Amino acid sequence: MRCDGDASRMVLRLSPQLRLCGAGSGLQAATSSQRPMTVRSSQRGTKGELATAPAISIVMANYNGARFIADAIRSVLAQSIEDLELIVADDASSDESIRIVESFAELDSRIVLLKSEMNRGPAAARNRALECCSGEWIAVVDSDDIIHPDRMQILLGLARADGADIVADDLLIFESNLSCSSRTLLFGQWAKAPFWVDAATFIRSNVLYGELPPLGYSKPLVRRELLDSLRYDEALKNGEDYALLRELLVRGARLRVYPQLLYFYRKHASSISHRLSYEQCRAMEDSESNFSRRPEIGGEALAASQLRAVSIRRAYNLERLIASIKARSLRAIVRACFSNPSPVLLLKHPLRSFLGRLKRSTLGRGSSRIVPGVCIISRQRIVGATNGSSAYILSMANFLKSKGFRLHYLSPSPATFGRWPFLWLKPEMAAFDSITIRGSRRIGNLIIANDPRVAMRAMVAILQKVGARLGLPTRSAVLPYAVAAPLTRHDELFLAKEVRKVCTHVIFDYAFLTAARPYMLVPEAPALVVMHDLLSARNDHFGKNQVEDSIPELDLATEMRMLQASDYILAIQANEAETLHRAGVRKPVLLAPMATRVVVGPKSGNSDRLLFVGSKTAANVDGLRWFIDEVWPKIAKCRPTVQLDVVGSVCNEMARMPAGIRLHGIVEDIAQFYEDAGVVVSPLRAGSGLKIKLVEAMGQGKAIVATSVTAQGVEAIVVDAIRIADDASGFAREIDLLLSSEETRLWLGQRALGVARAHFSEEACYGAMLKALTSGGGREPSWQSPQAGARSVSVF
Repeated sequence: MRCDGDASRMVLRLSPQLRLCGAGSGLQAATSSQRPMTVRSSQRGTKGELATAPAISIVMANYNGARFIADAIRSVLAQSIEDLELIVADDASSDESIRIVESFAELDSRIVLLKSEMNRGPAAARNRALECCSGEWIAVVDSDDIIHPDRMQILLGLARADGADIVADDLLIFESNLSCSSRTLLFGQWAKAPFWVDAATFIRSNVLYGELPPLGYSKPLVRRELLDSLRYDEALKNGEDYALLRELLVRGARLRVYPQLLYFYRKHASSISHRLSYEQCRAMEDSESNFSRRPEIGGEALAASQLRAVSIRRAYNLERLIASIKARSLRAIVRACFSNPSPVLLLKHPLRSFLGRLKRSTLGRGSSRIVPGVCIISRQRIVGATNGSSAYILSMANFLKSKGFRLHYLSPSPATFGRWPFLWLKPEMAAFDSITIRGSRRIGNLIIANDPRVAMRAMVAILQKVGARLGLPTRSAVLPYAVAAPLTRHDELFLAKEVRKVCTHVIFDYAFLTAARPYMLVPEAPALVVMHDLLSARNDHFGKNQVEDSIPELDLATEMRMLQASDYILAIQANEAETLHRAGVRKPVLLAPMATRVVVGPKSGNSDRLLFVGSKTAANVDGLRWFIDEVWPKIAKCRPTVQLDVVGSVCNEMARMPAGIRLHGIVEDIAQFYEDAGVVVSPLRAGSGLKIKLVEAMGQGKAIVATSVTAQGVEAIVVDAIRIADDASGFAREIDLLLSSEETRLWLGQRALGVARAHFSEEACYGAMLKALTSGGGREPSWQSPQAGARSVSVF
């Protein structure tokens, strides 16, 4: 054995004669005389040197895994807990695997590469890696799989909190070629809450074609001291993980399983875990027989082991029967059936799998849903340009569609429906080639929620609205934004099943949804996140005005972590982009304001008409109530004939209005309201982001009176195009002056049009986003190692 490479990276070459543990049908103790030299983290030189042993050692066996190993390594290096080492044991690969691992090791000293000159199987490769592990805990990640960025931190915390020796999570199993839908290892009651597993239950769960989830497939985190005297059985090419865990449990280790989807298990044509040969079945049966003959094994564990041995024989006979069917040999089929008829009953499993693949293949042909494109993942109730955030997303979608992209709207949560059990799609939703919401069905332009509880919430909302109209002391609470809800297990599985069908690029709608990225199972797809607002900046605004925000409080550090889970961050205004830049964001920040349609010339409107446009967000509700309570009486006193038109879903939150104020709700065409208005008002006192209502009004060539909160982020470019006032008297005075002078309204409207043309055209707003989507540069930043320390340059 010798070490190659520089001081920061150790590469071990092992001769084919070196044997780390005895092969055979049973696990053997690894004595000190059998162990090769162990490389500890503290021996790796100055580059990224760890002063003490890491918390976790991750073992990765590899044989000709060049196709997927880069994704596997990136997912390990992207772990939120950096106190780890990765031991890659290559089993004499003949492809580009070693070169790929070495390229990562040059950038990150936490990687150790072990080379072998002879192929001896995954168990032997893992045994070599175990000899070099120095962590307190040991985990196994296969070279064709992916793990969640928080997996190691979550499992480590759970193990320490519950006092477990071994902890395992659920597997999200997916096919690399989309031939089968993604599924989970755990199901039924097993997937609802954490549970302890004893030896008998573990063995019984691994009865082939049994009724329990096969826990032997799990990839647990194990306390290292338990493995000081144990190694994998190198005679097993399949089932070696099960055999090791079985032995640990028999020796008294405590295993706890948590139904969290944190390990992504890839099945593909080269996988060996789902194919059984005679040699593999024989080795597995020998291992089980040797185990059951041990004198200390008895009771339920012995009975379970004997049952598993029988299932292995049945599985092998099933494989023989399937081979005969594929060979179309009637004689071999008859012989297989009569020599051992029990496997015939098991044919339902491969038959069900075959029919499922056939159905998906048939339905997939000619379906637009499998055409790759940009997948916008959102939990907004987007039915059209009915509010600012919806209009923003639709504006982006139409721009990308004009550039040749196919657009797909995907919501992983029925919470998108809010209080109402249906969505009626407006014509502008034609920008999307497909619209898919979990827990719904679509009939034409109507999308209906399957959950009857949504309809019950709608009835309550109607009763509250009726009560408000009648003046009863009832007031509907502001419904929390669905965008901030944590992902559920059902959401995660839905994403895993649906996104890869349509995705080559991803846009997350709000920072909260970047948590969905690992479950898309497309790590190479460039991902962008639309901020809408710097949410952490909202706290001060709402607190100062004693207004309850519909989005939970969020600090800047947490929001930064969310945003940096994407490759690019889309900021809607420059102040918020600069805030991220000053905070040290490591991903490119692209300025992408809301684009707007610009009319030909300014419109003076009527001298007795005002207009407020807004959705029922907390900021709009507060701003409009302040205007009605504080500003409106001053205007109405000096202008008795003045009228205020309120347009948008904010009307749903308003009760009886003073004389002169008309609530119109959501309208089909807002153009006439803009044309009639002499002044457009935006009296916001709280909020963040770019105010879409401001951009839209400037594009309409209108005279505008707004607060400084409305103008935040664009103050420098709108200062001469709108009137700004923050107190009630000043706000009313500015409105009165504009209503008194048509010439001033036209002049101000012309200035607003100039700003809209210069700064809010589609190319000006979305050009940087288009470049990010077409550059194909999403792969490396998405799983960048924290140790690499690279910082992206913000783009404004």
